Amino acid sequence: MMHLQSPLQNQNVSLSLSSSPCYSSSLPFKLSTHTLGQTQRVCYQRLSVTCSISKIHSYGTVDYERRPIVRWNDIYKRISLMQNPELGSSSVLNQWENEGKNLTKWELCRVVKELRKYRRHARALEVYEWMNNRPERFRVSASDTAIQLDLIAKVRGVSSAERFFLNLTEMKEKNVQLDIYSYNIWLSSSGSQGSVEKMEQVFEEMAKDPTIVPNWTTFSTMATMYIKMDQFEKAEECLRKVESRIKGRDRIPFHYLLSLYGSVGNKDEVYRVWNTYKSIFPSIPNLGYHAIISSLVRMDDIEGAEQLYEEWVSVRSSNDARIGNLLIGWYVKNGNTDKALSFFQHMTEEGGYANSNTWELLSEGHIADKRISEALSCLEKAFTTDGSKSWRPRPLNLSAFFKLCEDQDDMASAEVLIGLLRQSGFLKDEAYASLIGLPDVTIGKGELSSTIDTEDRTDNIVDSENADDDSQMLFNQLESSI
Repeated sequence: MMHLQSPLQNQNVSLSLSSSPCYSSSLPFKLSTHTLGQTQRVCYQRLSVTCSISKIHSYGTVDYERRPIVRWNDIYKRISLMQNPELGSSSVLNQWENEGKNLTKWELCRVVKELRKYRRHARALEVYEWMNNRPERFRVSASDTAIQLDLIAKVRGVSSAERFFLNLTEMKEKNVQLDIYSYNIWLSSSGSQGSVEKMEQVFEEMAKDPTIVPNWTTFSTMATMYIKMDQFEKAEECLRKVESRIKGRDRIPFHYLLSLYGSVGNKDEVYRVWNTYKSIFPSIPNLGYHAIISSLVRMDDIEGAEQLYEEWVSVRSSNDARIGNLLIGWYVKNGNTDKALSFFQHMTEEGGYANSNTWELLSEGHIADKRISEALSCLEKAFTTDGSKSWRPRPLNLSAFFKLCEDQDDMASAEVLIGLLRQSGFLKDEAYASLIGLPDVTIGKGELSSTIDTEDRTDNIVDSENADDDSQMLFNQLESSI
């Protein structure tokens, strides 16, 4: 907002402009003209001009101006790397303020978002509880409530979440209104506990609320949960309601329909929705192609997936390694490493590129074919390619590699991989290290454990590309809503 003010003759002028960061300057401003006989005098006044532009962020709460220094990341790191996790997030937040640094609502909500991203649900809930204990400083919005509801269900179970929800209904009597996002996350939390009855009870509660109109997110959430509980008829009924609630030129619901119909296994509906989508929009973004190709490979329609991949290549506006990875993953999963390698060569010849997940998928194929050298070469590239800092190798794949090294008495290759893990900092995370079968004493000595644990215990490790498509889409859907 640019403000121009003049003390002369009590005249004030206010002018609004759009600009980039803050500027302050003085400008001459013509205020009045006086005519005396043949003489004309023009009076100027030096004015102070201040231009202040705020980049507004909202996490379902009060908007806050962006701070010149992003401090939330420092807070997040302190919480994530606590030496005594039993002290909880509150100890970090208290220490931060004891150092004379005030915490803002924006910073804390951003920390919560990052903690949830990596499934540090208990730590995220502790941040909210710290805010709840300071109501004079932090206003709790309906979206904050929805997030807390989800966190409580994950950390303490659905019973605790139900008690929290009952408290919310008491709040409604005090004119604290729940919104659609609160209900949608409550649906997700109830369904994720495997209880159809509880989820349907929440939907009935929504129906009774005159201020709530279920939207497409409501029904896509329920469809996802019905699919997880193998109730496909109810899921498809919800998907039809999703389609009937698409408004305007919103592309996102089509992506969910493509993915969820794929999870149901209804190939005809996948193609029908795809054709409808293409008839409405002249161009389809990468996410749209990813949604349908992902569904087709899950239904083992590899020919259809290959055809759509070639179509995407011919119209893409930007490269996206994740789309090619869908096909590579299918070939590897079905034991056809040679096909995966030939497709990879074809992909790169057409201008595609590999990310860390691409190289990891190829390493899985080589491990399955008991080719240690080739597998290690792919893993080395996974650790060094652009964007590798945001990638974390899957523990199950690492365990399989170490097991292969042990079987073939190739400890040198195993040591190379341990060195890569150590250099990347992954072995500092004891929980992660334990998932790949490397006990602390072995890690410290740089030696390979004689007993490799190949059990897949990766539930707490987030891999946004390899995670279950529907769960990831639902999480992103609810996250973007709030």
